[in-house]
Amino acid sequence: MNKIFKRAVVLGVGVGMLIANLMPMLKTWAIDGGNQYVEIEMYGALGVAGGSSDDPFTFGYEGGEITTAATADSAVENGSNDRLFFYTKETSVTFNATPSDGKVATVWLNGTQIAPVNNVFTFDGLVIGEHYRADFMFENEGGEPGGEPDGVVVNVQGLAEEDGRVVVRNGANANKVEITFETLWHMKFVGNITVNGETIAVADFLDYSDQKSYLEHYDRQIVAFTAEFDKAIDDTYNITVTTERNEIKHIGNFLWTADPNQAGEDWYIGNSSLAMIAVEYTLDGRTYSCDVNTGKCAQWDVNNEEDRLECDLATDDSCGIPYVEFSSGDAEYDDGSLVVPAGTKVTMMIKPNYGYQVLNVNMAGGFETDENGVGVFTFTVPGGAAYFNADVVAMNDEVNAKTDLVASGSIDLGNQTTLDHGSARLDVSDVELSDESVAKFEEAAEGYEIKNYLDISLYNVTYKGTLENAWEERVRDLNEPAVITLQLEDGVDGNEIVIVHEKHDGTYEILDTTYDATTNTISFMTTSFSNYAIASRTVATPDTGDMTNGDRMSANAASILPIVMMVGIITVAGVAAIVVKNSSNK
Repeated sequence: MNKIFKRAVVLGVGVGMLIANLMPMLKTWAIDGGNQYVEIEMYGALGVAGGSSDDPFTFGYEGGEITTAATADSAVENGSNDRLFFYTKETSVTFNATPSDGKVATVWLNGTQIAPVNNVFTFDGLVIGEHYRADFMFENEGGEPGGEPDGVVVNVQGLAEEDGRVVVRNGANANKVEITFETLWHMKFVGNITVNGETIAVADFLDYSDQKSYLEHYDRQIVAFTAEFDKAIDDTYNITVTTERNEIKHIGNFLWTADPNQAGEDWYIGNSSLAMIAVEYTLDGRTYSCDVNTGKCAQWDVNNEEDRLECDLATDDSCGIPYVEFSSGDAEYDDGSLVVPAGTKVTMMIKPNYGYQVLNVNMAGGFETDENGVGVFTFTVPGGAAYFNADVVAMNDEVNAKTDLVASGSIDLGNQTTLDHGSARLDVSDVELSDESVAKFEEAAEGYEIKNYLDISLYNVTYKGTLENAWEERVRDLNEPAVITLQLEDGVDGNEIVIVHEKHDGTYEILDTTYDATTNTISFMTTSFSNYAIASRTVATPDTGDMTNGDRMSANAASILPIVMMVGIITVAGVAAIVVKNSSNK
């Protein structure tokens, strides 16, 4: 079957390899169909151990650890700094907490506190395909510092459920509470916030108009800040906020999927693979860069490159750059997402499966392609929600006849796996050979007369997002034979046709060839592409009665001889009769 970056743009190219802190590429697990799993964000987790069906997952936390059973259908993906993602197909998950001395374990699931039984927490009623946030905390005996106070009542006005939330927790000492205000990335709090009659100014905590301030408060689609208040005696918090859409786009936020169930959606890129290659942006006078190809990350002052700092992704777990979130590598559909500061220059590899081509790549501001990097697209991510989408369309292999000897043709690559992306193009053209090469061809022809010489070349073609431009890779050999069919402008003299092939090592071979004289079509099989010659001869074939000219002359003479002999006998008899008659008359 025909296939277009079978597999990464790419990005990878496997590409769970971009960054540990910066982009969890280096340590991203390939989860089989993320929409088939429950995703639990283990917030506050510092590390994980284990992970086989015989070895439970153990999540390390400051002040203790959390353990849950591992099954064949569970996996963990790295987040950044203080969170991990636990994937499971179970709709009920039990966690065992082991606090260190003097600590007590508490946990919230999506903001609701889960009551433990002897340090065992159970999450029931989980829904496959949904995301959950689990906040595990190990606080001092007595309740501080700690999590959301027991029996707390939070009344919030001015905040729609789909736009954000407010979370109240104990503060650093028993007389304080911490209130965290969260919105989705495209929303913002404005003006003042009132908590139990006390007013605070949002601008004192977060400047939405400043990109760096915004990014410092941004984390996985959420922008948040925390304010501290004196603890209310009755543990009731009446909170009034005002929210509105944030029109300033400080981040570029886009995603993609190859899930055929999403075909036609803005984020669908099917029949292809996509991988991250590099990112680079400048923020507050400093440039940050990471490149998978070199395995390096760097940052430097835009006015003083001498202070350039570099780290190695392969050897330094802390190597990375801030404010970038990347995930990719879904084993079934190659889903992924990327969040970067607006204006970031992103390089990705998008490779169509073999038999497909990438067309109509869509990214605001356009894109560039790398002449030497097949399937490599570079673009600048605009602010706001963006979708990296493209049409990945089926494309047949083609034959390009550049000689007057060939009218048309076709190529069938069969079961080969040499080409794993894009489509194939066979170029057939005239070739001028040296006298020495001609002599070698004639010697190899072994009694056949060479009629024509052709250069037959194969190319792996991958479009650069349009029909007008493409990457072209010369393919000299295939791992399985291809069938080439050429319709010649004129017929071939003779009734036995062969192809003489000059192999890459300088030797020659004769390829069996099928010739259809009614359509002037020749067909043959080959695994390599270079110089070829069409050769023929005429031989007697008992099955068809075909003969040489000499044979035909002998046959004609043999067929006439009996007639001549009969005419001779009749003539002689006639003459003899006349002679006898004449003798009698005398």
